[in-house]
Amino acid sequence: MTVEAWFEISARIVAGAPAEIDDVLFDDLAGKPAAGGCPDNQMAKPWILPSKALWKQSASERVAIGVKVTEPMGNAVQIATQLVAMAIERGITPVILSSIPISGFEQYGFRVERLAGATPAQQAICEEELKQFWDIAVVVNAQDILNMG
Repeated sequence: MTVEAWFEISARIVAGAPAEIDDVLFDDLAGKPAAGGCPDNQMAKPWILPSKALWKQSASERVAIGVKVTEPMGNAVQIATQLVAMAIERGITPVILSSIPISGFEQYGFRVERLAGATPAQQAICEEELKQFWDIAVVVNAQDILNMG
């Protein structure tokens, strides 16, 4: 993505959230997306600082970082702001890998990929396929983005 595109995304990052209209659209809960995610965060692994080689890529190379979302984010605005800064400064494309129906990053314009599958093992297979497709260099938990500088 271009720097201009990331500036447009940064302009959409606000503390407000869209109204939940599913109750208006659906008469019963059958039509509502099911609450999902990895039970007890089973897929989460301890976060390790990514290699400095990630930051040394030339501008012509497409580098993507996977951002795993396994539960609703209370601080999506802060994480989104950090992701935009990383994208502009480092030329990194963040790809949100979400195991829940709504990650909270869709409204800002990020690329959000749903980790399909009913079990953690199925979601891990889906994650591996997405890592290969997007050429993702590293996957970190969304909360850990705030610790990256």
